[in-house]
This record gives sequence, C-alpha cells and structure tokens, in this order.
Amino acid sequence: MQTHGERMLLRLRDFQQAKGQGRSPLRKAGDSAHRIDEQRDGVRLSLDFEEVDKLGLRMRRFQAAMANPAETFDLARLRRQAEEIARRVSYLTENIALIEIDQSHGKAQLRSQAPLQEKSGKSYFEILLNGNHSLSLCRYEISGSASPRQLVAFGTTQEIFERLVNDFVAVLSLG
Repeated sequence: MQTHGERMLLRLRDFQQAKGQGRSPLRKAGDSAHRIDEQRDGVRLSLDFEEVDKLGLRMRRFQAAMANPAETFDLARLRRQAEEIARRVSYLTENIALIEIDQSHGKAQLRSQAPLQEKSGKSYFEILLNGNHSLSLCRYEISGSASPRQLVAFGTTQEIFERLVNDFVAVLSLG
C-alpha cells in the first residue's frame, strides 16, 4: 500500500505529465500557484506549489488534517505532537523549534530556530498545529524591520517532500 507521501508524489508526477501535454489538470491556488488536494485513510492533504520537475518542487504551503478530528482538545497531546514535529523535521534548511503553545486557542507554533539572515532581510519556516488535528508548513520573509511578513515559495527535493508528508501524517496520528 502506498504511503501518503508516495501518493502525493504520484499526483505531482501526473501534474508534470499533463502540463507537458499542454493540459492544466489542477485548480489554481492564487498568485499563479497550483494546488493538489488528496484525501484518503481519514487524512486530507493540500499542497500549494509553483513548480515541479523530476527532482524537486517549489512549494508555498503544505497542509495535513484529520478528515474527522476528535471533538475534544487534549493539551498534553498537542504538546507531544509539537515536540515530535520539532524532533522529526530535522531535514529542512533550518532546524525547527517549538516557539509557543497557546492553550486558550489550542494551537502550537513552531519556527526556524535560527532564521536565514540575508542582506535583504530574513526568512524562516513556520509550522502551525491546530487543535491536535491539523498542521501547516509555510516559509515567510521579512524585508525590513517595519515590513510585514510575506509568504514565499521554497525549494525542496521530492524525497524531502515525501518524508515531510509522512511525518506530518504520523504526528497527527499520535495518541
């Protein structure tokens, strides 16, 4: 049986093939990005991306959610899930660290432990965990001290993307 990550890679390859034949098989996600939505085994996955080739992709946002989440929120489970994300997701360009757990809203925020500093500003990954049942990954850039952050695309290999998908699904499944 295919993993969730393998299934998402197949969907990306289908997109590549259709695009090569001049067809547009996916709906737009705004700002000329493409979106793949997949649901199976009680998990909904959504990927907004700009480009894909045989080695990698430039993605904007990846989300994973339980299709039928438990109705009760469990703070201890949220903490375990957040800590597990920080432990597992060690393969991005920056290490991920737990920044905050918001008990009242049932959310956890994780970010790059040390954002990438460049002349033009800084950029960082952000993972949000919502109420034990959904996760999202984005990359943001801040150009100056007074500038609002902006969502930016980032590159990754297909292998890293597959691993990320499988890790997100595993974390959401933690009891």
